[in-house]
Amino acid sequence: MKEQSEKMPNNLIFFLFYFIKKFKFGILVLVATAVLYSSCQTLFPYFVKLIINAIYHSRIQKSLLDHQIELMLLILSASWVLMQFIINLQGIFIYKVIPKFKVTIKKELFHFIASYHASYFLNHSSGIIEGKIKELANSSERILQLSIFYFISLLTAFSMSLVIMLFVSPI
Repeated sequence: MKEQSEKMPNNLIFFLFYFIKKFKFGILVLVATAVLYSSCQTLFPYFVKLIINAIYHSRIQKSLLDHQIELMLLILSASWVLMQFIINLQGIFIYKVIPKFKVTIKKELFHFIASYHASYFLNHSSGIIEGKIKELANSSERILQLSIFYFISLLTAFSMSLVIMLFVSPI
């Protein structure tokens, strides 16, 4: 039991990574779907702009219109289908990974605290200890979800927007 207490990190970031390592694949899929969805959302208006530009320039060269519009509509449709697939895949992995993540935190914290000396339990109520374990698991879940679905998504969208701005020209 003493060996387990040495392995439990007491820093928030190390604590989260300690449990994230146990769910590498599931959390990697959640991060990947967040990045892909954010990328598709960012690129969608750019493809609409390309279609509008193709229509505008078609007044000058009629032969290019059909090919460019077909290509842009194909990319736009594929992007929309990909976004729907990503949303569903994300939902499946949230449903499977997040509850297991919370349960693992609760179990390991319970075993960690169970290794404490009996005098600790005389000075601290078991209800308070259980509440803190539960709140730590819930907070870890919220931090994980906020990091993936807000921070990483926002960072991806911002980066993609900057890259798109390099290629955008008025009409």
